[in-house]
Amino acid sequence: MMQCSVYYRIVNGLDMAAKYEKRLEGYLPEKGQVRSLVLTEKQFAHMKVLVGDVSPQESDVTGNSLTSL
Repeated sequence: MMQCSVYYRIVNGLDMAAKYEKRLEGYLPEKGQVRSLVLTEKQFAHMKVLVGDVSPQESDVTGNSLTSL
């Protein structure tokens, strides 16, 4: 199993994603694994909830919003 915690940040473009990845490099643990995955807005929108419900925070986010949850 790979996932223990998942964090995400919505950014405008690949340059901004690279900026935040570079910032994270300063906080990496000495052991373990940290992975980064960049998705387009369209790919992110196709995410499915397989167990549980959509949170109230997620319900308030529209396709035009840039909201960090």
